[in-house]
Amino acid sequence: MPAEDTDVLQRHPLDAVARELASDGHRSSSAWHALPAAFRVLAAETPRSVLLETAKQDGDGDKSLLFLDPRGELIAWTAAEMDELLTEVDRLVSDGAFLAGFFGYECGDHFIGLAPRRDGVEPLAWLGVFGAPIEFDHRSGVIRGVLPEMRAASHDGDMAATIHTDGLQIAREDYDAAIASIHGYLQAGDTYQVNFTDRIEGETDSDALTVYQTLLRQQPVPFAAYIDSPFGTILSFSPELFFRTTQRRICVRPMKGTWRRGVNFTEDEKAQRQLRHDEKNRSEHVMIVDLLRNDLGRICRYGSVHVDELFHVERYNTLLQMTSTCSGQLRDGVSPSEVLVNLFPCGSITGAPKRRSMEIIRELERRPRGVYSGCIGFFGPDGEACFNVAIRTVKLEGRRLSMGVGGGITADSKAEEEFAECRLKAEFLTRRQPSFSLIETMRGMDGEIPLLPRHMQRLSVSARYFGMLYDESALWRELVSMARDGACVESKVRLMLHQTGDWTISVSPLEQMAWSGRLLLAEARTCATDVSLHHKTTCRDLYERSLAEAHARGFDEVIFLNKQGELTEGAISNLFLQVGEQWMTPSLQCGVLPGIQRAQMLEHVQHVEERTLRLEDLAGAESVYVCNALRGVRVVVSVEADDGSVLWTKK
Repeated sequence: MPAEDTDVLQRHPLDAVARELASDGHRSSSAWHALPAAFRVLAAETPRSVLLETAKQDGDGDKSLLFLDPRGELIAWTAAEMDELLTEVDRLVSDGAFLAGFFGYECGDHFIGLAPRRDGVEPLAWLGVFGAPIEFDHRSGVIRGVLPEMRAASHDGDMAATIHTDGLQIAREDYDAAIASIHGYLQAGDTYQVNFTDRIEGETDSDALTVYQTLLRQQPVPFAAYIDSPFGTILSFSPELFFRTTQRRICVRPMKGTWRRGVNFTEDEKAQRQLRHDEKNRSEHVMIVDLLRNDLGRICRYGSVHVDELFHVERYNTLLQMTSTCSGQLRDGVSPSEVLVNLFPCGSITGAPKRRSMEIIRELERRPRGVYSGCIGFFGPDGEACFNVAIRTVKLEGRRLSMGVGGGITADSKAEEEFAECRLKAEFLTRRQPSFSLIETMRGMDGEIPLLPRHMQRLSVSARYFGMLYDESALWRELVSMARDGACVESKVRLMLHQTGDWTISVSPLEQMAWSGRLLLAEARTCATDVSLHHKTTCRDLYERSLAEAHARGFDEVIFLNKQGELTEGAISNLFLQVGEQWMTPSLQCGVLPGIQRAQMLEHVQHVEERTLRLEDLAGAESVYVCNALRGVRVVVSVEADDGSVLWTKK
């Protein structure tokens, strides 16, 4: 917090200390509450624990569950043991127990009459037998159940794991050969689609909890899981629901179709439309939806299976995914194990038709998949159950880690594009995005914030882009109240919205600053596709460093070019050029923040337009201005290059 800021009010997230999270109703005040750190710490500390975390809002799910201290466990290594395990599942659930854990992909071989492949290291399935879980309601902030004492409540949730990977294990030529083989089966009519996968392996210097928290920050998902199993720690970052049952109602949400995100909300909307209407992705998607509808038909009442939503696009940090939702009413007498056997494995990770696709997978994939592309979740009493599709799921043994990754191959698939899609899906494992907050710096005048609606609109758009949930009406009321209570005629109101949905507001007197009008052209170049340039965040190292260097040399502001040589913006200002009556400002697509004062000028100044501008446009300008919401519009006197040459001077 800057030293001059005063009257600081900080909204804190829920405390991580167990005893302060009383089971009878600890509440916080934002619309969506992040899971208290105590849940993750306890999962990491407690042997055989299972944490099922909703780290991103899901349409139906708004709770996280922590299962501790199992009173028993079910393990299946062979087909015969798998049958015994399923019988026990039905018996224990009917007796009121909760069962939580995983079913590996190779269980599906047994369910369709094939001998399961095994690696001898990981069983086909493992489930802990538990009492009622400790439950956290993300909407109300209420914990149901009592959190026990913790030894390591001080674990630093902001630490970042160091992960090194070797990329896909399969050689590119072997991948191309496998895709060619699949195309042969497709042309022969054996199958319409095959989901082909490989594995990424690597190592980490960090503990399992740090790896989990780091990757979940990179990719918040609605179906995350942390399992301390006897066979290694399993960390799942799955965005995909396999099935959920509640009161004899079953819902599935297959996911098929991937697209890279845009850098801002407008580009994101365009990317969503492209994914939704892309013929290849639609073709793959419809095949899997039909397969899942057929699977549901075996266990649901006749006529009750419906497609509730088709071609819905979901946003995640690094990519877009297309899903559809199907539901039905379970027939009387259908047991939990029958639901699993008739649906497993999920068609989105096999292909269609399922059995022949699974046979081709056995032929072409070099090793068993294990828990990857199986499912993770729980069975509970009264017909309650929820399992994910265990994609983006890491197995950690000591410092070694592995993760499967793949995609659906159809007749239109090209090996090069599919290989690139696998790498895109795995980006969350290797890509590091620092924690950040959204910022709005506003000018208060006589107890009001004149441009507050514009600030709140920009904040809302960026928060939606990043999936940040917060109580907008409460924030608005607080900003209005703090501005009204400010003792100064002119004030600086600074808002930081954190990824947890909590916020910090500070109000301080607006200091007058000398302005000579001298600008320095930054030596560093920006990248127009850098997401941080399109949103006002705390990720401003380059801008702050460049501005500090400019100030040290007697300049007021620094302006940037992108790597294409296009003018963009200042470190704290937007840029405008004027020629005659015509005003011009760099286009947002060049890597420009949608500034508040910039928006005001685009709306109210006559003869103004956005365009691509270069240094020759600057040289030909009659007047140059910079602007922001805090200081308004300022006249530029000169612009100089780093070597001291004058690029433009006011005539």
